[in-house]
Amino acid sequence: MLNGIELDPVAAEPFPHEGVTAPNVNWEWNLEALNVRIGLDCDAAHVQPSGKYNYHGVPNLYLDNTKIPSNSMTLIGYAADGFPIYYKYAYENATDMGSDVIIMQSSYQLKSGERPGDGETAPCGSYDGDLF
Repeated sequence: MLNGIELDPVAAEPFPHEGVTAPNVNWEWNLEALNVRIGLDCDAAHVQPSGKYNYHGVPNLYLDNTKIPSNSMTLIGYAADGFPIYYKYAYENATDMGSDVIIMQSSYQLKSGERPGDGETAPCGSYDGDLF
């Protein structure tokens, strides 16, 4: 992020959420940081064991304080691959800077079907975004 704090949506939290040294840890299933209790604050962030503070979700307090205008794209950071990260607003036609500025819509979709696990060493049930 432009404020110098890392945006790291992935957490080092394996299934099941019993700790990284639990006997049945399954690193093939890395839990989503916002779905487990890792001590996130109201800005979806926390301090790593190394002492580094980082965001695991949308840092709403930071973004609210940046006074982002609703009529222009606003750069808020850079991805690890160097691509810019813009918050919330984008051109309706990405290749036409003269097009209207609109609120972006996520294309994220839950996977359909059933998870192959047994509920003990890997999650089971439908792909619904929950832990179990």
